[in-house]
Amino acid sequence: MDTAPTAEPVHAPEQQLHRQWLEGMKAESGAAPRPRALWKESMAEKFRRYSVPTWDPVLSARQRKTCNLRLHRHHFHDSHWAWDGLRLGMLIPEFHGLEILKHASHDEEKPEEPLTHEEIEDTEPMQPFKFKHEEDYEEYTERLLVKWDDKDDKEKMLNVHILYRIYIMLIGALCTLCTSFTSSAPSGIIPQMVEEFQTTKEVVKASIYLFVGAFCVGPLIWGPVSELFGRRIVFITAFLGFTCFNVGCMLSTNIASMIVCRFFAGACGSVSMAVAPSLIASLWSLKYLQTGIVVFSLAPCAGPCLGPIVSGYITNAGADWRWVFRVCAIFSFVLLLLVVFTMGETLDSIRLKYKAQRLRRETGDDRYIAPIEFRHIQWSKIPIQVLGKPFKILLEEPMLMALTIYTSFVYGVIYLLFDAYPIVFGELHNMRQGAQGLMFLGLVVGNVIAAIYCVSVDNRDYIKKFVANGNKALSPERRLNTALIGGPLITIGLFWFAWTSFPSVSFWSPLVAGGVADVGLFFIFLSLLTYLTETYAENSASANSINTIVRSAFGCGFPMFGAQMYHNLNPRWASTVIAFISLVLVPIPFVLVKFGPTIRSWSKNAC
Repeated sequence: MDTAPTAEPVHAPEQQLHRQWLEGMKAESGAAPRPRALWKESMAEKFRRYSVPTWDPVLSARQRKTCNLRLHRHHFHDSHWAWDGLRLGMLIPEFHGLEILKHASHDEEKPEEPLTHEEIEDTEPMQPFKFKHEEDYEEYTERLLVKWDDKDDKEKMLNVHILYRIYIMLIGALCTLCTSFTSSAPSGIIPQMVEEFQTTKEVVKASIYLFVGAFCVGPLIWGPVSELFGRRIVFITAFLGFTCFNVGCMLSTNIASMIVCRFFAGACGSVSMAVAPSLIASLWSLKYLQTGIVVFSLAPCAGPCLGPIVSGYITNAGADWRWVFRVCAIFSFVLLLLVVFTMGETLDSIRLKYKAQRLRRETGDDRYIAPIEFRHIQWSKIPIQVLGKPFKILLEEPMLMALTIYTSFVYGVIYLLFDAYPIVFGELHNMRQGAQGLMFLGLVVGNVIAAIYCVSVDNRDYIKKFVANGNKALSPERRLNTALIGGPLITIGLFWFAWTSFPSVSFWSPLVAGGVADVGLFFIFLSLLTYLTETYAENSASANSINTIVRSAFGCGFPMFGAQMYHNLNPRWASTVIAFISLVLVPIPFVLVKFGPTIRSWSKNAC
């Protein structure tokens, strides 16, 4: 079998040169001299000559945005050149899938601004390369590093058949729909749960919406773990727990067990919120990425609206309230089976690992190895890296803080409507519980209309400009077009909803007003999250993590005071307060469109 296209010795021609450097290390200290001519090579050649043979893949490198070529040292105090802001796999195919280098200045301690081309030309030669053990170098240079055959390699996720990619996208969206549906489904059975557990309405609501509060915890675990072990195993593990805790909710005999099961069900179910966006991104090129994101975004927006509809009709049918949790458990179990039996791994670094394993089996040559198999996990550093960086980046980035506040407000308003609709349509218009649930269909219709607009109008316009730009990415601010429409729509819809919430006004008016507001909510949610992902690029995982944490806190907190606010202020003034808050937030996307490039240029984390 011809395996030459899939693996090759790692830069064997440079081994002799590096052996000389290693020998120089054993002599007296001091920098090994290098010919000045070497410093006049092209940047890419410098990278290949000095960095690749000495790059130690056991380093758990972290992501950081920069803009130039600069000096880098890691915990073995090796020095090497790195293309800042680019994945190694973009420059050197053998290293496809490795993280972006974490870098510091050449004084090894204090970070500083990237070195310019001229400064690099005048920089003193780097210190000799060092490995922890010389045997590490010997082992590394003798392995056959597996890579993709070419950019069209069929084993690469982006090149898998389009029908299968669409199927995987739908599975990811359905998992997210299941989670968001489960978050709101019990809102229609609060009176029955109060009677069953002999407790207060506030305590029951806390047990229900603590599910959303658990989204503050889950993504911090599932996101990093999926990058280490793959998305498939994480989905299977999390949805198994999700199903089990839904069964626990169904069997709960007291409010304490209900609270515990709802929290852990939310933590497990949040895997779809944490992993599905990156799954979608791995399926589509930049040209069609927004279409995939639109499909995904329908789930967290429409799911909460469907929950009260189902629970309302379960109650009207006279069925036991526990059937709501039975439906949630059945839904999650069906998806668990689909993931186990039909969903393959979608993370390319893990797929490359499978390719290396196949080559070892077929050839009997154990030297074949994938880059991710070199990785050494330093578990002691993971809590600081996972928990510390998202909060650090939030405090460093006013732009991220503004985006997070706006998306969190939008998410909170979605859950606030679960208190507003029963009061407006139930208490004012005397609708039965099943009919109240149907009013949420107006929100679902609003989501669908917004999604159709994004795919057929906004994304089509983006593709035209993308092609006209030579198939190069446009400015991230281009993603804010729908946010410019969405902000005013939210304000208009909320004011409309507020001042048509009278028993004497047809229920159709607040119903349509809610749909208009929800179109705006979808536009803001989709547009700002896409902008956040493109703006923070290599730091998007941390930016999205902190956004999810704050957003989930709003989603959990808003329903806790919603009913009291709507009863104490009455529906007109309560909705008016929310509308005025949305009006204050409207300028954010307009400011970013005008000054976004300048603000990004000031940022240490944005690109």
